Amino acid sequence: MTKSERIEALARKQSHLKYRDVELAVKSLLE
Repeated sequence: MTKSERIEALARKQSHLKYRDVELAVKSLLE
């Protein structure tokens, strides 16, 4: 699963979060 796939999956599940917020969260987790 690529980083962008993970972001998209999370963004779908967490609909109350903005896509950008999910993207930042995934980046901070993976770094």
